[in-house]
Amino acid sequence: MAEVRPLIKYDLNRDVHTAQVMASQLDPFVYENETYGGMPDDLPKLTIGGLLMRLHRLSLLDMLLSDEQREALEKAHQQVGNVKREWLTAYTNKIMHELTLHINQWNQLLNECGQDQDECREMYSSVVEKRVMAQVLTDEARKLNVLTPEIEKQLHGIDSQVQGYFTAGSFIWDQRLQSAYPQDQYGFLYVTI
Repeated sequence: MAEVRPLIKYDLNRDVHTAQVMASQLDPFVYENETYGGMPDDLPKLTIGGLLMRLHRLSLLDMLLSDEQREALEKAHQQVGNVKREWLTAYTNKIMHELTLHINQWNQLLNECGQDQDECREMYSSVVEKRVMAQVLTDEARKLNVLTPEIEKQLHGIDSQVQGYFTAGSFIWDQRLQSAYPQDQYGFLYVTI
């Protein structure tokens, strides 16, 4: 079996810019019914999971950031904090909705893996980001005291299935990100396919 190599090159500047724009558009997105928020240019769609994932890793990659990027990141954190204070119920509902969506997507993906393991291997590096988002949403739901045992059980089941399809291996994303994703919590990013 060949080791997975990142399919998507990590761009630190783009990540900071994306987090900054997502945070600036979180209000009114958080209380709208849309699952994905529109973003300018070719940036990824706005989701709370996508925003939290970026804020998480960028905070842990502080030593790689310029002063200007640190300021942008701090402002993004403040904007998220403001939205949480003003729209806590809407924010919480959005987190739980998106988390459920990611769990369902992963269950579907793993069903497809059972039918075509070669295709599963080919797309794993690019779709594993959804599992990372599910993890940061889980962490946020835990902080908000809304994480249910059922959701934790479902995520554990997903991770067990991943271990059934892939063996443990090296970090599959850009090595600069490894310190933000320890193997004990993000084992699904450390696989050999």
